[in-house]
Amino acid sequence: MKKFVPVYEGELRKHSIQVPRCISECSGIRIFGRRIKSLVFSTDVAIIKNINADAVIAVYPFTPQPAITQAILSVSEVPVFAGVGGGLTNGQRSASIAAYAEHQGAFGLVCNTFITEEAIRHEIHLNNEITKSLLRLQYLMANAPAPVSGLNIVNTAYGSGFNMDVESLPARINDLADQIEAEYAAGKNEGKKPRILVTGSPSGGAALKVIRAIEDAGAVVVAFENCSGLKSMLLTDEENPDVYDALARRYLGIGCSCMSPNPNRLAMLDKLIDEFHVDGVVDIILQACHTYNVETALVGKLVKEKKGIPYTVVETDYSQSDVGQIQTRMAAFVEML
Repeated sequence: MKKFVPVYEGELRKHSIQVPRCISECSGIRIFGRRIKSLVFSTDVAIIKNINADAVIAVYPFTPQPAITQAILSVSEVPVFAGVGGGLTNGQRSASIAAYAEHQGAFGLVCNTFITEEAIRHEIHLNNEITKSLLRLQYLMANAPAPVSGLNIVNTAYGSGFNMDVESLPARINDLADQIEAEYAAGKNEGKKPRILVTGSPSGGAALKVIRAIEDAGAVVVAFENCSGLKSMLLTDEENPDVYDALARRYLGIGCSCMSPNPNRLAMLDKLIDEFHVDGVVDIILQACHTYNVETALVGKLVKEKKGIPYTVVETDYSQSDVGQIQTRMAAFVEML
């Protein structure tokens, strides 16, 4: 039985920042006898004073100063984990700052580390391997009929970003791809269904309601050209002698809607529609991602006029209040294909 928790909200403080309610379902971590489920990463005293997170991580890209730590501790009503250097600020100075922060009342200390170019190159190689495995997994959906549901693919791709064991992640994703290929060769597939490409805002987490609605209506989502999908799956040039230049070129090559003009997104959509044999495109617009809303005219023109297939836009948010409406709209869109 759920416990009844009385709630009181004052008129002046009811507009404070609230962490997502689903965090209450997390196990949290227990530090010095206190269970912590949510942390706010900030040094903004106005935010720290007006958020209901369980603790504060106060780290900033400057030499740690006791005055800053004291200011944060003076306004915070929850434990503070204070940054004490460890990168450029290190050695005895960092140790002295750490001891002083504890005397000031810091609940814990955060020690940085100096990042070398060798470490960056290692991470570039590792992330390239992860990207290659995810591309292999996603391109299995180019098969007709599709081997699995799009929901399975997006959950794996989206969930990979929250996996802490990144070193073994490429092997595990490739193992899953091997399994799907073997089952497909044995005759397991989704059957003949309308093939949908999803573009726009991230479709993971609460926004999965759109993917569910599409596939519940009898279609299969075969490609994800959005922030949590193929759009950002670009490889970084490991041969580039300047690692920072290589990283910059990789990120500037992403067809994100914050770029203007944004030809890379249109070029990728054009290519993916052909490669995945797409029958229709659904553009997901989260209400906060207004730049994607701006691009709907260009995307719609490409899809309907150049590619000659149906296109629709779904504007939504992270709540579940519009699930029924989305199900009705997606059922009508799929029936039209």
